[in-house]
Amino acid sequence: MKSPELKKNIEQMAEIRPYVETTIEQALKHVDEMGAAWPSPVVARKALPKMTGGTLSSKYAANLDSLKQGIEGGFLLMGQVVYPVENVVSFLKTKVATSWKTRKAA
Repeated sequence: MKSPELKKNIEQMAEIRPYVETTIEQALKHVDEMGAAWPSPVVARKALPKMTGGTLSSKYAANLDSLKQGIEGGFLLMGQVVYPVENVVSFLKTKVATSWKTRKAA
């Protein structure tokens, strides 16, 4: 059984969720800005965490590639897998839209 203090803390934490107020349009705009800010036309797989603020790991991208579900257009450049920035942005937008549909309402 939860103590009254713990219950109150949980209720307060439920109220402090700024991401809930973000619209899908704003989220997609942020993804576009992320791609526009990247200084190169390609992104190395190992640089994906840096580009995405840690939301997309290189290991996850490699696993998706092995399942043929990863970012399209990847190719080897100097022994490293790289992806066109626009394909990374498109992939992230798909992930945002999918997670938006499945998230629970606040």
